[in-house]
Formats: sequence, structure tokens, C-alpha cells
Amino acid sequence: MLGDIADPQSRDLFLILLQDQDSAVQAMALRGLYKLKASPPLQVAQQLAKSRNADVRKYLALSLCSADDKAAAALLKKLQLDNDFNVRYAAGKRMK
Repeated sequence: MLGDIADPQSRDLFLILLQDQDSAVQAMALRGLYKLKASPPLQVAQQLAKSRNADVRKYLALSLCSADDKAAAALLKKLQLDNDFNVRYAAGKRMK
């Protein structure tokens, strides 16, 4: 439910929650950032791209929508090669 909040004041909370060890919490935080059209810091995004949880990688791809730099584009390209279809689809959607 928290991931559906689209209140800009929740951005800092979502960034803190990305550090949680529970991948469900990380996915929720990424979903919240996506709803806010905000991207996680690139170093955090690169770590999350290695997550074993497909939902984390999917919401990471979606949350990279507001990142306009080359490093974010490279990360999206990497996610387009993911083993999980939903991750590949989300990354492809963001690349358009």
C-alpha cells in the first residue's frame, strides 16, 4: 500500500527503505519512486539491479524513467537482457 503513495514528501522515506534487507520492502519503495516519477541514486540502482527478486528489478526499471543520463540508459539496456520477461518488458517500456 505504501508503494501507491504519490506524495512528494514520501520520496525521502522511499529512498531510506531502499536500504532495507527485505526485497519486498525494496520493491515497494521502488514502486513508490516510480509513482513519484523519481529515480533512485545511480549507485543504489546498480546494486538493486543485481537483486535476485524480479519485482525489485522490474520496479527499478520503471523507476529509472526520470533518469536521463547515460549510466541510467546503460542500466536499462542491461535490464532488457534480464531472464524475467516482466523485467525485460519494463526496461523496454522505459527505453522508448
